[in-house]
Amino acid sequence: MSELDWLPLTCVIIYMVAAPLGLCSIPFMYVAELYPAEMRSLLGGLTIALSNVELFVVVKTFPKLESLIGDHGVFWIYAGACFLSIVFTLSYIPETKDKSLLQVEGKFERHRRTLRASPWVSPIPSPSASSVRKLQFQTSMFTQ
Repeated sequence: MSELDWLPLTCVIIYMVAAPLGLCSIPFMYVAELYPAEMRSLLGGLTIALSNVELFVVVKTFPKLESLIGDHGVFWIYAGACFLSIVFTLSYIPETKDKSLLQVEGKFERHRRTLRASPWVSPIPSPSASSVRKLQFQTSMFTQ
């Protein structure tokens, strides 16, 4: 058995190299390419937190699932989850190769709601957040 002492370390190294090339990289891809710049820090933190919660659930449920349905059943469930994530990615995540960040953000423009500067409901519509920013920018030009 001593001639196989290198095998566990080799397997861990292969996993550490291969995992970022597969499903482990998807949350970081969301952060870098799909979120608008003004929300990237908040949504990036939430995405990575959700990814870590999912990893925690997998680690905690694996032993119980293994005792209930056996090794083969658990790995078939995980393989099914991977297959569904591939289908989801191919169906809903836009291709970003050779596209600018503005083009990618434009694909999600129709899903955005107009942000209002005031959260209060009033008979007169409040100005949008972008018009308030424009006003602040215009007034800052005259005060410099």
